[in-house]
Amino acid sequence: MVIEPNIGVGGDGFSSDPTYRSTGAQAPFNGSASRNNGQVCGGASFWWPSSGVGAVKIAVDVQACSSPSAFGDGDDTLFRILRLGATGDVDLRARINAIFGLLLKGEVPVAPNWYFSAGVGPTFHYIDLIITSNQVPGGAPLVSNSHSG
Repeated sequence: MVIEPNIGVGGDGFSSDPTYRSTGAQAPFNGSASRNNGQVCGGASFWWPSSGVGAVKIAVDVQACSSPSAFGDGDDTLFRILRLGATGDVDLRARINAIFGLLLKGEVPVAPNWYFSAGVGPTFHYIDLIITSNQVPGGAPLVSNSHSG
């Protein structure tokens, strides 16, 4: 087995379109957003000798990447519901902390010291979901609570 460590710099992008359509006194919410951020990744490819067909080589690739928010904005608001007029709201935010990937990949030489590789496999995102409630019931003092987990 040949172990080939790697470090990479790249980008990660997302877009979301969360909406809440009011059925009562709450204001509607449209959280349309898109963002592209830099990433730093590290990992290793594990190549098996004689594991390919002809010039094709096969490997398992393991990667860990920094969170998209490490080089850009922090939380992404998934929804916000304004409650009791303008005196409080409930919102749900998400923060991606890290991204892990596991690929089965193949590699083919296309020129001296140049290779084309492609892989398929799952990607795991470690995400914090944060729900916050800032509601003022009927003229009472502001009560706030937040939980992340």
